[in-house]
Amino acid sequence: MAKKSEERLDFVEQEVREMRTELKKLPAMEENMSLISKMGEGKRIYNRSVGWGIEGERKSEDDKAFDRSKFKKVEMPIFNGTDHDSWLFRADR
Repeated sequence: MAKKSEERLDFVEQEVREMRTELKKLPAMEENMSLISKMGEGKRIYNRSVGWGIEGERKSEDDKAFDRSKFKKVEMPIFNGTDHDSWLFRADR
């Protein structure tokens, strides 16, 4: 009986140690998320490990039209839930 309780205690202590190591990683993860969100907004930021971030680019109307011409509209068949083989065949085309 005492051995089982010692094993449980050891297990719980190990879990607590693992949780503490994961909690120590949280501040760095929060900083990274903040940097990512700022970069998404197009703001210029400074990262100690990388240097200056890229300020959001501004594209002219010609560049935007050229970007759109790279993509084609594709009509995707809707799966009705009955014949999956024919739907896959049409989707591959």
